[in-house]
Amino acid sequence: MYGQQKNAKFKSHSRCPKCKLKGKDKGGNNLGTWSDGSQYCFSCGYTSKKKPTIEQLKEKINMSAEVQPVLTMRPQFHKTLTAQLPSHARAYLASKGIMPQYRKDAEILYDEDKDSIVYPIRNKDGHIVFSNSRYLGPDTSKPRYLSQGNKSDYIKLLGNPHSPILFIVEDYLSACRIGTILDKDGVAMCAHPMFGSVPNALHMDYFQDTFFGIVFFLDADKHTEGLELKKKYTPFFPYVNYIHAMKDPKDYDMESLSNLVKAQYLCAVRNIESSLVNEKKVNSATYGPYPYCEYDD
Repeated sequence: MYGQQKNAKFKSHSRCPKCKLKGKDKGGNNLGTWSDGSQYCFSCGYTSKKKPTIEQLKEKINMSAEVQPVLTMRPQFHKTLTAQLPSHARAYLASKGIMPQYRKDAEILYDEDKDSIVYPIRNKDGHIVFSNSRYLGPDTSKPRYLSQGNKSDYIKLLGNPHSPILFIVEDYLSACRIGTILDKDGVAMCAHPMFGSVPNALHMDYFQDTFFGIVFFLDADKHTEGLELKKKYTPFFPYVNYIHAMKDPKDYDMESLSNLVKAQYLCAVRNIESSLVNEKKVNSATYGPYPYCEYDD
C-alpha cells in the first residue's frame, strides 16, 4: 500500500507531473492518489507527501509585531533593534520606494549596534526566528547583507495575501517594493522573499493551495535558475512565469518596476481566466474580489 496512513484508500488515477515534463503518461493514469492525500507514480516512482492543511500553515505566516514586542526576541538575534529608524535608514528605504506607513506594515526595524536595516520573520509567539539585514555603514570590509536563523519553517508574504498572483523574489526589499504596487482597482500585489534563489518545498505546497499563479522575479544574474524554476513548477499551477529582467527588482526605479509588475499581473490574470474557463475548475466570485470566470454546469 502506497498511502502513508494504514487506513488510506486508493481514490483515483491522474497524470504524473514528473512524467508530463518528459512528455510521457499521455494517457493520464500513471499517478495514483490515496485518501490521505499521498500520491505515487507507478511508472517513474514519483511520490508526494500529504500536504499540510491551510489551517496548519496559516499560523506560520506574517506574524505581526503586535503579537509580541521587539524585546521578546530570542537572545541569539539582534539585541539593539528598534522601530525608530534614523534619518539615513529612512532615506535609504525612501530611495527604494518604501514609505513610512509601509515600513510599519512590513515591520522593518533598525539595529543601532550594527547600523543595519533589519527585515524580521517571527514565529507564532512573536519571537524573531529569522532576520535578513542590510548594512548601511561606511566600513567596506563588512558584508552588506547578513542572514540569521531558520527561514525554512515560516512564510513571509508582503502586500496583499489575498491576491490571486504571487511574485516570488530573492530578497525582502524586493518583496516590499512589489507589495506596495497597486493594480488597476487599487488592490496591492503580493510578494514572497525566498532569501536566496531556491524555493522551499513546503512553502510551494502552500502556495499551490493558495494562489492561482506564480511569477518568479529573480535577480539579473539568475536567468538560468529562473527558467528552470518556471519549467519545474508549470505542472502545479494554472499559471507560472519568469521575468527575465535586466536589473534586480530592488534596483529598478519604482515607475519602471510598477509597469513591469502590472504587465505581468495582467498577463497572468488573462491566462488564468482562460484556463479556468476551459477546465471549469472554479465558479465565479469564489476567490476574493476577483470573479475570474462564470460558466453553467
